[in-house]
Amino acid sequence: MRKRIESVSKEELRNLEIDSVVTREQVRKQFKKIEELANSIKEIGLQQPIIVEPANKEGKFIIVQGERRYRACKQLGLKHIPAIIRKAPEDEKQRVLAQLTENLQRDDMDPFEVSAAMHLLKDNGVASVDIAKRLGKSKTYVSRMMSLSLVSDNLKNIAKAKGVDSADVLIAMGESERKYGQEFLTKLEKLEQVTRADVREIAQAIETKQNKETGKKPGEKKSSHEPTTKESKEKAQKGEKLPVGATYVEKGQVVVSVSVVLNGQSPVGGYIHPHAICKDKNNVCVVVNGKVHVVSVEDVVMLGTTVI
Repeated sequence: MRKRIESVSKEELRNLEIDSVVTREQVRKQFKKIEELANSIKEIGLQQPIIVEPANKEGKFIIVQGERRYRACKQLGLKHIPAIIRKAPEDEKQRVLAQLTENLQRDDMDPFEVSAAMHLLKDNGVASVDIAKRLGKSKTYVSRMMSLSLVSDNLKNIAKAKGVDSADVLIAMGESERKYGQEFLTKLEKLEQVTRADVREIAQAIETKQNKETGKKPGEKKSSHEPTTKESKEKAQKGEKLPVGATYVEKGQVVVSVSVVLNGQSPVGGYIHPHAICKDKNNVCVVVNGKVHVVSVEDVVMLGTTVI
């Protein structure tokens, strides 16, 4: 109870002159339905105050949360805006977490902005598991959202042109782009609209084409070939059946594909080395462009599996 009382005492509710309030870089870049929010505020007033930091040397209050509400009030031409002033300025991690949590609760934040905000948190030392806990999401959700940082500008432009704003569809598009490259983008660009089913259909068509080129027949069963790895051969000999949606690989080796940050640079794609292990259990061996790197597990985001 004492902690709660101390927290409240550090905040002050005031009706600020709107011109004394300024913005700074937000995790959110696109603000949707401002007109709709402005109409609501005009009818019933602002129901939730914005949150700002104490006035700086120029006498300006910097927005911590409530950028969208602030913009709607400005659009209405209001002279004052209710604001909670936080006496203790937040550090970068707390600021980003607060903004991200607030926007995710409304479920209308651009997925690429969510991904960028998560990477910003990691850059500030917040582990993926801690991001997940704070947001009330699973670590898998965080990993999948962060994988959007690997999407090319070409794919982002296609998604924007087609009006794709679903995280699931964008993640599927990104996975297919990494696997099938320009051929996937070319087919995707020809569609008027893009759904998850469309992405799957294009991927299957390219897969079928590649199978024909390599001499593999579509729908060919594993039993018609000898397994090429010792493990899969033993499993097949024992008659082990895999669940629907899974199959033994006929050639190559299954590895975990990942997004990894090397030397503080932008994330790149790679895979976990199938035959190497690090002495430090907090590190992992990752192969990127044919070269092996030892990196912290905190710098790795699992994307799925692939065959090498």
